[in-house]
Amino acid sequence: MAIATKKHRILYTVASKYESAERFDKLKKGVDIVCAGDSLTGWNNHLTHPTIWPFPTYPKFLQDILNENDADLHVVNAGIAGATSNAGFFAVMSCLEKFENAQFYLIGFGANDLGQGVLTEFDKSIGLTKADIYNPPLEEITEKAIENLDSMVDGVLTEGKKPILINVPNVNEEICPPERIQELRAKRDHYNKQVADYFAGRVPIVDIRSKLKDKHFDDSVHTNEKGAKIIAEAVFSELKKYLN
Repeated sequence: MAIATKKHRILYTVASKYESAERFDKLKKGVDIVCAGDSLTGWNNHLTHPTIWPFPTYPKFLQDILNENDADLHVVNAGIAGATSNAGFFAVMSCLEKFENAQFYLIGFGANDLGQGVLTEFDKSIGLTKADIYNPPLEEITEKAIENLDSMVDGVLTEGKKPILINVPNVNEEICPPERIQELRAKRDHYNKQVADYFAGRVPIVDIRSKLKDKHFDDSVHTNEKGAKIIAEAVFSELKKYLN
């Protein structure tokens, strides 16, 4: 593992909105690890400053762990809250262009794919009902998500970089409607198994599904600080297999 000459500070892809564009352009050349995913990773489409985003996410703690272990690696948080794997493909392709020197791509999508067909509070507020919301079958959701993940992985590998997938955690069942717990658990277990089977022997997958418990969430799906640190630790355990 390389010895760090200084402790890095995590870079956010929204940084140019709150700091100088020149600083962002300078730092992006030194990015080694790209964290791409949904709101378990980040929030960049909300135009929210990182310090006031309400939920802790793992990239910040991953950078802390790397610093503590004298790993001279710089992390960028390129997460997009609410993103499905379809949007994730374009996000990863954009990151490949933006962070040309990054060697590792941590990819975590799927939770929002599985949420398709759910009537949100916003949907209700504008008068939509379940009849207005397309609710695709689980097999269709899973198949499409795997196609998108496969495209992301191919894009990363084509550039000579290392993709690492992160599976989908369960929801916080303590505050989940009891009548939906079995359905939501079954969806995630099915999705994670299909993804694991498809990428077996080709792409490593960080299993956060088995590590995160109800107490590790701030709401039904977003991690608290302890949960975010658990994800970061699990990711680091996989990453260090490839560091020298």
